[in-house]
Amino acid sequence: MNGSEIQTYIEMLKHKDPEVRYWAVLYLEHIADAAAVPALIEVLTHDDNDLRGAAAKALAKLGSEAREAIPALTSAAQDEDVWVNTTAAYALRMIEVEG
Repeated sequence: MNGSEIQTYIEMLKHKDPEVRYWAVLYLEHIADAAAVPALIEVLTHDDNDLRGAAAKALAKLGSEAREAIPALTSAAQDEDVWVNTTAAYALRMIEVEG
């Protein structure tokens, strides 16, 4: 996948339609390219629980390539939403296992 295609999906994370944002996160998880890490970190602060959980899951797939997300994931692991805190904790474990 080329950088401009990844950038297109990163830009879709800012789309006004929540479903478009969610599918963009799922696609970024599927391609598992470290270029998406900063954008996925930003999504961890979004107000949509489903989107935050999906971003944590995408970061988990990247493993050690997502090391820079550790502070944001640590914070997300304390989230009151079970989906968010569970996937964030899982992502932290995946980063540790590969790192």
